[in-house]
Amino acid sequence: MVRFGHELDRFRSAIQRDTNLSFGFETPELKKKDIICYGRANGITGIEKFLGYNDSRLKVANFPSISLTHNFITVNVAVCLSHKDRVILDGKENTSHLLRAIGALDVFRSLFKISDHFAFYIEQDKKYGSAKGMGESAAFAGATAMALCNLMFKDPSTSFISSIARLVSGSGTRSVVNGVGLWQSYEGIDPEMNHAIRVREDMGDFHIASFPTPNPIKTENVHGIATQSPFYEQWGKVKFQSLLNIIENHFDPEMLARSAMNDMLLMHSVLLARGISILNEKMFALLKLAEQSEGSFFVTADTGPTPIMIYRDSDMLRKAEIIMGREALRGNVVPHQTETETAFQKRAVENLVKYA
Repeated sequence: MVRFGHELDRFRSAIQRDTNLSFGFETPELKKKDIICYGRANGITGIEKFLGYNDSRLKVANFPSISLTHNFITVNVAVCLSHKDRVILDGKENTSHLLRAIGALDVFRSLFKISDHFAFYIEQDKKYGSAKGMGESAAFAGATAMALCNLMFKDPSTSFISSIARLVSGSGTRSVVNGVGLWQSYEGIDPEMNHAIRVREDMGDFHIASFPTPNPIKTENVHGIATQSPFYEQWGKVKFQSLLNIIENHFDPEMLARSAMNDMLLMHSVLLARGISILNEKMFALLKLAEQSEGSFFVTADTGPTPIMIYRDSDMLRKAEIIMGREALRGNVVPHQTETETAFQKRAVENLVKYA
């Protein structure tokens, strides 16, 4: 088991000193509703990346993480009580998503001592085709948790919803809070502190763009693989120091952008030692471009291989497009979540009424 004693103590002290970083929530009253409730969330891109659980059932991470929330993908979820668990994705019952949902729902039912079952109607609005590294699982987790909490609890707080989202995907904690989110999670953390908070609404004068790229690697497998790397513990120690620097500099956008690129390289080293490469020839060309940009262009990727550009110089993005041989997909950081649209709610009612 990986342990970060001294590093963790310093991180907790920094959180306690910064009065702008407020963690903790009160569990709301359990008050289920006999109606359809809704949730909406977006994808994320890791800044200080996260791989590896201390507790894979309750989704307690080995170290904290930071990400930005983007609008490359939006997920809308509707949920109602049902006689058995169901997931309808884009109009069709989906077995693979159902299996993942049941695992998280069983933990949810156990935590709150309930026996209810749920029918979920889900739509995803993607600005791209098939791609890996766009934070899709975080969007699904965030939207699902929001809908479920709205159905089952009285006035659930954002922090509480964030804590529930982790049961589906750890990164879902940060999708719930939008903007730039910090997920506080580590071995031994109190359950009511294991959630994310928004630390910035945007990235200042930086913009974001991506080159969506498919890949067969599944993140669920990578979590276990990463923790077996000989470099994993050292990566965690470096990460705690980086988090301290970011906190002390009040989540400065350029520092965040640079950390996103640097931590990608560290994560790549961790995974490469276990035989997984998330970087390719074009990514190395983008990294060289970033080195020449004097702080105006950064590139990152999660478990890849989709490159995400964080930039303030449009000329550098055009050079990136030449390297990639295609036009970049431009996006925005999502500062606040909007309500689900009436048209989606109508389709959800039409699909869920037979299961309610």
